[in-house]
Amino acid sequence: MTFELWSKMPCSWQTDAAFQKSLLYGMPIDFLGRAGSPGEAIAALKLYVALCLKANFKSGSYLPDTGCSQKSISQLCELVGLSRPMAIKGLRKLQEWKIVTVKGGRPAIYHITDYETAKYWVKLPRTHLYAGSKEKRIERLRAMSNRSKSTLHALQMYLYLAAIRDKKSGLAKVTYERISEVLGITRNDISKAISTLIGFDLISVRLADSVESHGTHPCNIYWLRGSQVGNKMDGAS
Repeated sequence: MTFELWSKMPCSWQTDAAFQKSLLYGMPIDFLGRAGSPGEAIAALKLYVALCLKANFKSGSYLPDTGCSQKSISQLCELVGLSRPMAIKGLRKLQEWKIVTVKGGRPAIYHITDYETAKYWVKLPRTHLYAGSKEKRIERLRAMSNRSKSTLHALQMYLYLAAIRDKKSGLAKVTYERISEVLGITRNDISKAISTLIGFDLISVRLADSVESHGTHPCNIYWLRGSQVGNKMDGAS
């Protein structure tokens, strides 16, 4: 069986600074005033990617619209490596954020908001994210911690970089300052997020000191591993 190389992701909230900050600081605060576990937000972002990869791109299926997938909680847990309680919390977050809706069904039918109407959408490197699992497990997401704050920052950054890629080149050129402004994280957090994404083979980066700088704030150049441009930049055959 031949599998698609990519999947569609609509872009809107990924570049919205207010949304990103609510994602970060919407975590519960304990009685000492410390931020709670980022696990629910991590679960939500992993599940969002999973639902994009599983969404039907063409109309005419048994599903009510394009951008839909029908999966049980157990199937979603298997896809991204979540416990059942955390998957339920993650799905609830996606609905609270209004980026996924449920259209009934048993098991539930999930619909990606703005799938048909978004002014801009990008391609997620589907085959690379599955890492040879024949679409049963999204191995590159399963490998990432479900508790670490650095995982949350890395997932935020991955989806942000996917959303800001140039349509023609497929490259994302952006400064630390801009990333910090949109995602609401520090330079140190950004560096850790980049290292995490590189470590899990999700992105590659060309540092600003080896490319032309833009203004007073040099831009690194990023590309998604497994994308068409990524294969060329990384020297894949």
